[in-house]
Amino acid sequence: MRRLLSPSALLVWSACVVLIIAPLFQQGLFTDGCLYRTVAFNFSENQSSFWYMKFTNINMPQFFEQPPLFFAMYGVWLKGFGLSFLSEKLFTLTLFVLFLVVLYKLSQLLFKPALPFFYVVLFLLLSVQVWCWTFANQVIETLVVPLSVLGVYVFILWQKKPKRLYSTLLAAFSFTFVSYTLFLTKGFQSVFIACLPLVALILFPNRKQNLLFCMVTYLSLAALLVYTLLIHSGGSYWFNTYMHKRLLASLNQVGATTQSHFDIIFRLFTELIGPILLVLVLSLFLTKKWQYPLSLQFKRLRKTQYAMLFLITALVGSLPFAITLEQRGFYLSPSFSFFIIGGVLAFKPQFVLGLKIIQKVDTTQIARYCSYVLVIAALVYWCCSPSFYRRDEGLYNDVNVLLPFLPQGDTLSIHALTWNDIALQSALYQKQKISLECDTTHRYYLHDKANNAPIPFGFVKVNAVTQQFELYYNTTLFLR
Repeated sequence: MRRLLSPSALLVWSACVVLIIAPLFQQGLFTDGCLYRTVAFNFSENQSSFWYMKFTNINMPQFFEQPPLFFAMYGVWLKGFGLSFLSEKLFTLTLFVLFLVVLYKLSQLLFKPALPFFYVVLFLLLSVQVWCWTFANQVIETLVVPLSVLGVYVFILWQKKPKRLYSTLLAAFSFTFVSYTLFLTKGFQSVFIACLPLVALILFPNRKQNLLFCMVTYLSLAALLVYTLLIHSGGSYWFNTYMHKRLLASLNQVGATTQSHFDIIFRLFTELIGPILLVLVLSLFLTKKWQYPLSLQFKRLRKTQYAMLFLITALVGSLPFAITLEQRGFYLSPSFSFFIIGGVLAFKPQFVLGLKIIQKVDTTQIARYCSYVLVIAALVYWCCSPSFYRRDEGLYNDVNVLLPFLPQGDTLSIHALTWNDIALQSALYQKQKISLECDTTHRYYLHDKANNAPIPFGFVKVNAVTQQFELYYNTTLFLR
C-alpha cells in the first residue's frame, strides 16, 4: 500500500487522470471517434447486426470500413448501461483499466520487483502523446491495446511455466483466440502479436515446445480465418466488401494522408523521443557514476531475449503501416506498449538506477506534499472536464438549438462541402436519427457558414440563434 501511495506512484496516477481520463470525459471527439460511436449506437438500437453495421441512412448505410467486434462490444455496453454521455465514457475507461490490470500481471512475469517497473512502463507510455490521445478520443485502438497485451501475457505466462502438453495446448488455443479477436477488431494489421511464437522459436532454446506452440497456433488461427472469411456467409460478405473498400483502396493510395511512406516511421521515433532521451540520460549517468561503458550497456540488448522478443514484435506492429500512404499516428498505439517494455528490459540497469534516485526523492516531505497537491488538482480537473469542449462546441450547441424544428428520422439537404463533417452527421443521427444528403430536394437545408456556399433558390432561413450552422426551409415544399 505504501508503494501504491508513494509520491512517485501518485505522480503517475495523476498523470493518468490529466493526460487520459480527464480529456476522455470532455466534450467533442476526433472524427473517427464520432463515426465509431454512432455505428455502436446503431447496433445498440438493433438497427444493424454483427456483420452488417451502419452509420446513417444515407452515409454508409452498410458500414464495412472496419471489422465489427469493437462496435458490437461498444453497442452491447450501451444497450446494458444506457445511451448517456457517462455510459460511453465509462466503456473506454473500462478498457483502459483492463489494460492496466493486464500490464501489471505481465510486469509480474518480467520484472522483480514488479510494481516499480509497472510504474516505469506506465509513466513512459504516458509520455507518448498519441498513445494518450488514442484513449481520450475513443478510437478502435482502445480495444486493440489491451487485447494485444493480453495475448502477450498468455504467451509469456506459458513460457515461464513448465512445458506440459496440456498447458501448451491450452496456452496456444488461448493465444489463438486473442489473435482472432484482434483480427475482428482492426483487421490483419492488429494481429501483429501472432509473430511472437515464430520469433520465440528463433530466440529461445526450448525449440521443441515452441515449435508445437507455433504449429497449434498458426493452424488453428488459419482455420478460424478460413471459416470466417470464406465459409461463413456473413463473414465472407463483410470481408469481400471490406477488402475492396478498405484494403485494396488503401494499397492504391485512396484516402492517403501523406505523400511519403517514411512519414509513419518518422512519427514513430518522434512519439518515442521522451523514452529515448530518458534512456540516454540514465545511460550517461550510469557511465559517469559507476564507469559502466556505453558499449557494454548496448551489448546487453542482444543478450536479453525477452527484450528482443518485445522489440521485434513492436517493429512488426508498426513498420507495415508504411506500406500505404494512409498513415495516422494512433495506428501505432498498440505497438508502443511493446517498444516500452522491450526498452525497459533491454536497459534495465539504467532504470534500476533511476528507481533508486526516485526512492530517495520519495522519502522527502516536499515530494509527499507536492504529490497530494497534484492528486487533488488532477481530480478537480477531472470533475470539471464534462463542461469543457476539446472541439466542435459550436456544432453541438447548434444541433441542440435546431433539433426542435426537425422531425424524427428526417433527411436534410446540405452542400457537398459539408458532406465530410462526420461529427455533425453523428450528432444529428444519434439524437434524432436525422441523415444528411447532398441535394436540395428535402424540406430543410442545413448551411455551414464556414463553407460560405450559396443558399439554394427557394429556401428561407429559420429564425434560430446559432453559431456555425443555419437552417433553411424549402418554401416550394411547404406551400404545397
